[in-house]
Amino acid sequence: MKGDLRNMVTAQEAFFVESGRFGSVDELIARGHFRFATGVHLVESRISDSAYAVRVRHEQMSDPTCEIVVQGDGPPDLKSVCPRFPNEIA
Repeated sequence: MKGDLRNMVTAQEAFFVESGRFGSVDELIARGHFRFATGVHLVESRISDSAYAVRVRHEQMSDPTCEIVVQGDGPPDLKSVCPRFPNEIA
């Protein structure tokens, strides 16, 4: 899930360069900038022209979600619990 959110940051940066604003998850997917890995699903997204927050979950995990928040030109903040699978390398 963390990898998906990091890829989302890269996709948002590319979208921002093209359009001067952050894009919705649907826009990123439609333009071919981003897609979720198998089993990862969008829970919630909040997008404005200058900030965004996206929360995802993995279908093989019960409650934990992982969220990223980016405001303006600040660094991405991986918030909440971003759980790892037992065999996942940090």
